[in-house]
Amino acid sequence: MSQASTVIDTAPHELDILTQAEYQERQADQLMREVFGSEARAGATGDLITRFITSYEQHKNDMPLEQWLVKALNHFPDLWQDRSEAEVTARSIITSVERNNAAMVSLHEHLEKGKSRASWIAKRIEESAKEAGITDVAAYAAEIHEGLRQADQHTAESLADNNEAVKTFLQFAGNERVAATWNDVSRIDYAQLLDKDARRNATLNAAKQGARILGERSWNWITGRKNPSVSEDMQRFFESSLHSAKHVGVQVAVSGGMVVAVKKGLVEGVLKNTPIAPLVDMVTMGMSKAKVLYKFAKGELTAADALEAVAGNVIATVASNVATVIATKGAREPLKTH
Repeated sequence: MSQASTVIDTAPHELDILTQAEYQERQADQLMREVFGSEARAGATGDLITRFITSYEQHKNDMPLEQWLVKALNHFPDLWQDRSEAEVTARSIITSVERNNAAMVSLHEHLEKGKSRASWIAKRIEESAKEAGITDVAAYAAEIHEGLRQADQHTAESLADNNEAVKTFLQFAGNERVAATWNDVSRIDYAQLLDKDARRNATLNAAKQGARILGERSWNWITGRKNPSVSEDMQRFFESSLHSAKHVGVQVAVSGGMVVAVKKGLVEGVLKNTPIAPLVDMVTMGMSKAKVLYKFAKGELTAADALEAVAGNVIATVASNVATVIATKGAREPLKTH
């Protein structure tokens, strides 16, 4: 076994250890400090998300999704310059959620045909670059790699317990390189590298937050309630197939709540300076990870299967969304807070 692959190869063992209650308590505290800065802000954000979900459930049968979201956003008139800004924001949120779901479905269908994830990644990068008018595909793929590497570096360094797998990552993750050109050979090399990046990202996120932290426990904690009422739509989302794209409404509702929280200045760290599209990418990735780890906590998935599913979610979203890659490099205008 190579040292560079240790993080991935030891993942199931690490996940079992890192889901212990004592470790999760420390990680919950750290997550609160990094993302919200205080319990009050975390609670306020949870209240906003709950408010959006409740409103969506009340109006989903009598109002089109975009119309409902515009109305929900306009409950906070001080956050928008005018009604058109709220309308543009609503369209951006819905488009981002639908695009991410479509990418996950596309990847699943590709794998169901017996094809490799690397071949899907290579094709998706080419399509995404073309849509954005990017001619240097190799440079674009390198940006994705660097963005994931930097995100993983930050996660690894912030872990409360710097275990041996994390130390190995910090030492070797930055040494992987491929050719500077994009051709029939290097496109697969790039794709395999990005697949490895996604697997590492999945492992470190599991180490960071644990199964229950990303599942039910996280939701209970962020809303500040010991026994919160269960949203029927949220429950259906968690119980649905890992590749289901049938729960756009609840994904949009959570994303809308997070956008408002960011604009209200309730969120710290990297999310504070994230534009709408990549912010929604992060929310939908987080919800998908929560679903995977919720199923792992219930015994429906092995640790290895859970990490594979999370890695697939990461690479499907990032390889499909130029905005996420650009935002990672700080080249987009952040949301303005009020």
